[in-house]
Amino acid sequence: DILEYVHDFGSMTSFHSGKQCKLNRTEVNKFTPMPDANVGGNLGEEYNCYTEYCGTCHSLGCAPNVLPLRTGQQWAERPGIVAMERTADFAKIFFI
Repeated sequence: DILEYVHDFGSMTSFHSGKQCKLNRTEVNKFTPMPDANVGGNLGEEYNCYTEYCGTCHSLGCAPNVLPLRTGQQWAERPGIVAMERTADFAKIFFI
């Protein structure tokens, strides 16, 4: 999701994978701290992008984001373009 939960609370970017996928913590935080906003929904496991939704599942995907997360009101006050670049090696999200 490029922009998830924008009307509920601080919005975030999330990655969801049907296969086992875990991001490298060092690479994710290489240029600026990007904590995993989904760590609580993954039983404390950071940067685990595997996603499975069910009543007893704890696999919400990973959500490395620069803090603070912006609310819908804050997005409205500073409009722009949200873009994604994805290759076989990486996925990047930009706000221009």
